[in-house]
Amino acid sequence: MKILFIGAEDHANWGHNYCAAINKFTSWEAKIITFAPHGFYNHNFKRIDELTQADNPLSHGDWVFLLGAGRYDLCEHALQRLDPRWYQNYRPAIRHPGSYFRENQIICHNMDDQWGMLARFYHPQLYQFAAAHPRSFPYLHIAHDCASFVSLKEKSGDFPLTIHCPSNQRTKGTHWVLHETATSGRIKQLHKLKFADLQKERAKAHYILDQWNYDLNSFGSSAVESSALGCVPILNKLGKPTLEALEVLNVPPPPFVQCEPENILEEIDNKTTWRIRAEENVRWSMAHTSPEVRAKDLIARLEFCK
Repeated sequence: MKILFIGAEDHANWGHNYCAAINKFTSWEAKIITFAPHGFYNHNFKRIDELTQADNPLSHGDWVFLLGAGRYDLCEHALQRLDPRWYQNYRPAIRHPGSYFRENQIICHNMDDQWGMLARFYHPQLYQFAAAHPRSFPYLHIAHDCASFVSLKEKSGDFPLTIHCPSNQRTKGTHWVLHETATSGRIKQLHKLKFADLQKERAKAHYILDQWNYDLNSFGSSAVESSALGCVPILNKLGKPTLEALEVLNVPPPPFVQCEPENILEEIDNKTTWRIRAEENVRWSMAHTSPEVRAKDLIARLEFCK
């Protein structure tokens, strides 16, 4: 069985991560096509008008998986160039990652119905808004790099090294972080780093301030990637919808630090507490967000939806 991930761009590198993991850890074959560059990742991309049927890796009955964030029209145009009979030949699925779906739920549900989506995947914070569709599932981000317990002991720099790297300052609640910690001089803010450079910063840091969004009460992909490196995420309390989505995935609540912004500084001061937390985060990540675990879970859910 084959699967083609396709979209205007690949937010948070989700499709590329899953594509690589599926090829490595399952019997399925995966490929990805995006139509625009990504500012933080070195993606290969191809303009829609450059696509031909020779670029199509699929056979009848395989899966085409939209990367979400709208642009159904671009995906349809691209698929039409790959195979004029794509609608009859392939099984469609979609992933809904974030802001676009939150602001356009009705449009997305209607378009998913028109496309006849056989499987629909939602970030845990969005799963509560999933359509009453029997084949709707939450998903988790993949953490590709995982720290060893030895490397945790070797984290350098003054303790505690705490970073904040918002992709969107409004949705990540950066104003709360700045208000409560600006005078301390103890928070290192990072902006618009390439992913590889950001991973190096996470590997050195003890804590990362993830997000304070009281409309979502959830965690972002940055928390998952940081957790695997022993860079402990700090965020506001996880809401019931996110915890229920994790239950569907058979994943226990993550060992992130959940607190209000005014308590950030007191949470990061104890080095012994950090080491315990870091090891808990690495164990949680190895068990639940590794490429192998997440790839096999996604394929199992697609198999169920045939």
